[in-house]
Parts: sequence; structure tokens; C-alpha cells
Amino acid sequence: MSNEFGGFGLNDVAPDAIVTMTNEDTAFPKEWAVNGLPNEPVQASTTNCKIRFEFASAKNIKLVALIGHNMQDGDTIKCNVYNAAGWGAPQLEEPINLEPRWYERIIFKLGENVVSPFDRANIFSVMDEDQKYYEIELSGAVAPLVGEVCLFEDSFQFNRNYNWEYERIFAPNTVVARTNKTFVSKQSTEAENFRLSFMNVSEDDRPNLYESFRAKGRNNLFIPDYEKFECFYGMVAGKSFPLKNQYTGMSFGINFEESSA
Repeated sequence: MSNEFGGFGLNDVAPDAIVTMTNEDTAFPKEWAVNGLPNEPVQASTTNCKIRFEFASAKNIKLVALIGHNMQDGDTIKCNVYNAAGWGAPQLEEPINLEPRWYERIIFKLGENVVSPFDRANIFSVMDEDQKYYEIELSGAVAPLVGEVCLFEDSFQFNRNYNWEYERIFAPNTVVARTNKTFVSKQSTEAENFRLSFMNVSEDDRPNLYESFRAKGRNNLFIPDYEKFECFYGMVAGKSFPLKNQYTGMSFGINFEESSA
């Protein structure tokens, strides 16, 4: 199968793990790399940190994705896998290529007398490991920042391109606070939404595509091209997919809305 075809990551199991983060004090918010505030990524206090995921039983992870990270060329991202003995020497150290970057999102945070911009991007890596212990190691020139770490048990890659196309939709988002009866933009983030079109889909392929689009209580990962390492994390919006019968197969469109975490 060609890597040029896109697909979806399915079944993010990262929220099911016990998550810890090295080089941080006990007050640091650890819950699957989210600090509890929508659209506000967590930033480490040092230039090297490790986000660790411990599962109750082995998980066969097929894709790992970092959503909303600030790592740049020259920095290092590694996915380390450990065996049942726990956090000893890693069984696998897999570097993740940072070079490809189609679209960088921006976060503007309102601090004390300053507005700080942070460039952020999404990235994914394909793997096939079946262990209880997974670790994302981040080393950068500045303290690493990450919105979410996703560990997918399954993925579905399109077996052809279907002549599919997508419309990119720029989507700024704002987190507001109310002070003295006035709304203040505390933080703004950027995302991209997509209008995806699939044409002439065979009856054999349609169930697999539907499985990719189903809402399962967690977001999905949209991958336009398996060779480019860029990805979009969010959900398929809308309650129905109108089907158009073109005799050679069904055609339909969906809206994919990216999370700005």
C-alpha cells in the first residue's frame, strides 16, 4: 500500500494509562499531558522531560501522535518502549522526524503585562509495539510544550486515494475571561478544519471508512499523507453523511474539525 494515501488513527488509549512526567515537582499537572484548561498546552519547567504512560496490561500501539507541541528542527523527540520489567533500559528508542511541517498553528497567551506567542505543530509516527510502558522523551532549546500525547491501538489507511480532496478552513479560537463585567481574550489558538470528499467508494470499502468516522467518545487522528508526518486531531462533525450514487460507487463528504489543544 502506498504511503501517499491518507487515513485515520483510531482508539486513542492514552487516557487509560497512569501518566507521570519526569523532571517536574509533585504539583505539576500530569493527567495525560493536559492541565485541565481547554486549549492550553502544558509546558515543562526544564528543557528535557519524559512523559510516561503505564497501562494495566500490554497495549499494541500502532501510532503515536504529539498534538500542539513546540519542538523545532534541531530538537529531539523520541518514543521509548519498555518491557514488563518497568522503567529500566528502553527496549526500543524510536526518533520522530521533526522536519516536515505543513502548517504551524500559533497560541497567544496573555500573561502579566505581556502577550506571548508560541508556535506549535502536530506530528505522528507509525509503530507496532505491544508493551505496558511507553515514554515520550522531549529535548529542546526551550522548555518543551505539548497539548496532548495520543497512543492509537488501531489505524485505517485508505487503500486508494478515491480522487479525494480536502478544503482547508482556518479556524481561530479564543479562551476568554471576564473582568469587571468586561470580556478579555485570555488566550487565542489556531486550528484548521477540513471538508473531505470521497468519490466512487466501493461497497466493500464503505464500512471501513464509516468506522474511521464514528464518534467513540474520543477524538480521531486525520492523516492526509502517511509520508508527511503532519496530522490533524479532532472529530468528524455533523450528524449524517448524504450518499450520492454515481453507479461506480457511492460519494459523500464530511467535515473534520481540528482540536486546538
